[in-house]
Amino acid sequence: MSAVLVQVVGVTFCDGYPENLHRLSDLIAEHGRPDEGIAAVLIRDPSNAHDNNAVQIHVPAVGRIGSVPRT
Repeated sequence: MSAVLVQVVGVTFCDGYPENLHRLSDLIAEHGRPDEGIAAVLIRDPSNAHDNNAVQIHVPAVGRIGSVPRT
């Protein structure tokens, strides 16, 4: 498995905001250092009204935290 560092956008538009980010912060504190990163699942979202190539970012045990930037 390879690691990719990406910016996360649309954070405030996710269901569960800001609690999902608090859970993510707790997960980082419990299981690793912030510079090590956290595993995430990328899910294409062709039904996105703004970009039919949109990709959502989900963190297991946290949920959706945002999207990959369009660019």
